[in-house]
Order: sequence, then C-alpha cells, then structure tokens
Amino acid sequence: MLELYNHKMNRMKKLVAALGIVSLLTGSWIAYSSFTAVQTDNRYIIACFQKVKETSSGSYFRTQEWSALANKIKEKKEDGSHLVGVGHHAYSWIGIFMNSDHISNSTFVMAEEVEELKIKIREKWDAGWNLVNIDYFKGQWVAVLLKDSDYEDSGYAFKNSLDDFKTSIDNMWEKDIYLADVAYAQGFWVGAFVKSKRQTKNAYIIRESWDELRPAIKEKFDVGYQLLSVQYGDGSWFATLAVDDNITASAVNKCETLDDFMEKYEERKENGYKLVSFASRLEN
Repeated sequence: MLELYNHKMNRMKKLVAALGIVSLLTGSWIAYSSFTAVQTDNRYIIACFQKVKETSSGSYFRTQEWSALANKIKEKKEDGSHLVGVGHHAYSWIGIFMNSDHISNSTFVMAEEVEELKIKIREKWDAGWNLVNIDYFKGQWVAVLLKDSDYEDSGYAFKNSLDDFKTSIDNMWEKDIYLADVAYAQGFWVGAFVKSKRQTKNAYIIRESWDELRPAIKEKFDVGYQLLSVQYGDGSWFATLAVDDNITASAVNKCETLDDFMEKYEERKENGYKLVSFASRLEN
C-alpha cells in the first residue's frame, strides 16, 4: 500500500508487534533538492538560491556512473562533507554535499521498487536517521538520510495523483512534519518530509506554467517564506517553501543555457547566496 509514513509511526508499529498486539562543474554550492531528468539538449534550468545564517560549505559531483559517485561520497565524508541529496541531470548522476556543524553523518539506500525502498528507509529510521531526499534515475530509487541535530522526525509519501499527494502533505502538517523535497517519477508524486527545529511554517505552490509560478513565489517571499526547491512533473510546476530561522533570503533564476546559469550563479554568489536547488525543464 502506498501511503504517507514517518519513522515514529514505524517504531510504534514495531512496538505493537513486539507486544503481540566529472564531473561537469564543481564549486562551493549547497543543494538539498533532487534534479529533474532531461534526455535532450532542448532544456532550460531553474536555479534556487539562499542566504543562510550559519557558516557552511558545499559542493557537488556529476558522473554517469553510480560507482564513481559512491567513491566520491566516501572521499567527501573523510573531509567532513556529507551527502545531502542525489539527483540527475541529462544522463548523469549528481551528488550534492554539505559541510555543516549540525550534520554529523549521511547515508543513502537504493532499490528498484518503491516497496523495497520504503522498507530500507524504515530500517534507517530505526537507527536514528532522518529522510531528506528521494530521487529516481536509471531504474533505481535513491533515498538520502541524515543525522542532523536540527531534525526530530521525518516521513515520506508516494502518491499516484497530485490531489492524493496534497492530502498527504496536509496529514503530515498535522504532525508538524514539513515538506522538504519533491520529485515526480514513474507516475508517482514523491515527498520527503522533515520535522525541523528551524522551520515554523511550510507551503507549496502549484501552477501550470513558469510564468504563473514566479509571481506566486514572490507573493510568498513578501510574507516571510523562503524557497526550498522548484520541480516539474506531469504538467505542473511545484514550488516548496518554508519559514526557516536559518534562511535570511532566497531567490530563483530561469537560465536558458548552462553558460547563463553559471553567470547567474556567480552573480548570486557575489551577493552572498548559495545554490540550493537546480532543475531542468524540457521546452514545450
């Protein structure tokens, strides 16, 4: 059964049972969100940026081979930089890394089927990990989990319709567990949810076009929300936002080419922003 789930619910169920009842580019970039798949060069890029209070550093690694990314994950961890997200762009895996005082460790699980992935995620929950990112690429589901001192709980949702996915978000909000990451793959709207000490509000925006989405994001900025990510799936644009004590400002750019993206990135970096989400969209 495909349903929303969080690890405290999982622990309760187990208690009940027991009782018998390369890399193309590199740089100091931070990102938490999954990357949207693209299979042609006819695309543009949506990049989300944030200013944060804490001092932190980040990077990412791009490769066509998972084995190369797995090696990079081990290498980065030795330097104190932890995997915070896995995504893909064109034909390549992308691993996103972060060095931060509140992150003590990171891990990932992989599976070919959704139900198998859920089992592996729940096993990690029982060991104290929190889910932050889910992605699907090359026939594999990948989930990234962290040990983060700011996170108190986490959950997931896999839904076949956007309406059902929105209902899952509402149900998680009742537990103060907020949407952190969204993906669309294999006919599923997928959400990773986190209960964070830093976040006090959560919101999302759905629009049919980028031109409709951008002013709606600006309206949320005006009332104190910050952008976490923008994704596209099944004909809908989906923006995730939060009121987060660690984020002081956020921004988004639509870039027609990779060169345009790099130029925007440098401009944002000079003004104290860090990249937090990068999505590609096929032109209609």
